[in-house]
This record gives sequence, C-alpha cells and structure tokens, in this order.
Amino acid sequence: MTKTMNDETFAELMQSVKEGAKILHGELPPASQFVHIGTDVKVIRDKIGLSQQEFANLLCISKRTLEAAMRLFLEDYYEQTHSDDVGALLGDIQLLEDGMTADPAVWDDWLACVDKV
Repeated sequence: MTKTMNDETFAELMQSVKEGAKILHGELPPASQFVHIGTDVKVIRDKIGLSQQEFANLLCISKRTLEAAMRLFLEDYYEQTHSDDVGALLGDIQLLEDGMTADPAVWDDWLACVDKV
C-alpha cells in the first residue's frame, strides 16, 4: 500500500526546506539553537577508574577512528564554509600511502590532543 502526502503537508514540508536553506546560507537566523556545552570524557573515565586506553578499548574506538571522525567533520565543515584555513588543515592531515599525514607534525599534535581527553 502506497501512502501519499496531502498538498497541505507537502507545502509545509517545502516551506521548511526553503527556510532551512536560508538558515544554512545565513539569510535567515534560526528560530532556536542548541548548544552542546561538551562532555568531559576525562572526568567520566576517572569516575569509573579507566585509563584512556581502557576506555577506548571498552568503546572499541581507536585513535585512528577518532582521527577519521575529525577528518569527516572538517570535510563537512569545509563543504559548508569553504574556509581557507580548514582547507589548509585538511591538506595537512591528508593520509599518505605510508599511513602518515602529509604534515607529520599534525599527527603528533593530534595525538597530544587525544591524550588530553
């Protein structure tokens, strides 16, 4: 059985899509905004008595997985903003055939940040 959308509901949907596009392009402020303050993972780890490595193993998350998630986040952000700074960073963190980043210092900086969590 195929369900169809009535004209009124479709018109509301299209209005929402158009409004979303205007918000995305900065032509209209969002009606509401949610701000995630952040989660202090180190505090959580300390409360349950796990090292960073034990916690990562528990969640099956490697430093490479975290790095891949960061890369995807930055790529999405770059697609939205076309920021030169983000584009340069993406070039620096590009993975080469040997598995290292184009700028090796960036990988060390990344690991230092991961260790802070």
